[in-house]
Amino acid sequence: MTDDMKVINAPDRIYLQIGDDFDPGEVDFSALQEVTWRADNIHGTDIAYVRADALEAASARIAELDKERASTNRMFLEACSALGLIDEALGIDPDESGGAEPILESIDGLKAQLEMLRQELKNIANADTVAWDDPTEFEPWAKNRARHALAALAKQQEPQ
Repeated sequence: MTDDMKVINAPDRIYLQIGDDFDPGEVDFSALQEVTWRADNIHGTDIAYVRADALEAASARIAELDKERASTNRMFLEACSALGLIDEALGIDPDESGGAEPILESIDGLKAQLEMLRQELKNIANADTVAWDDPTEFEPWAKNRARHALAALAKQQEPQ
């Protein structure tokens, strides 16, 4: 191609048609006659050639996809590692892990425990010591409620 001529609609791949009029095995290209080019593969002996610009574009796209694959693979491995750490922190048996469900169940259990403790602290904080016959009994009562809540929490955390 020259600067003053541009071929449009050129195929990305063409085939060197060397025919099939020779014995199987190695064939010297210079010994072939009537070699032609076509956009289609006709014989089993045709040799494919790819346009250099199409090959460069395909190579660039492959490099781009390989970079994306490496990044995705790195993110996947980091996510797996993070899930393992979360499972470990939540006390999830590695044989029972495998996705969000065990983690979400554990988080729901922690939320329920937090709510139970919050409610008990609210009960203690809102107790009116003036209404007590003996206000000095408030501290033992509050400690008893706190111990009861902590014991209930410990019981919930025992393996089933």
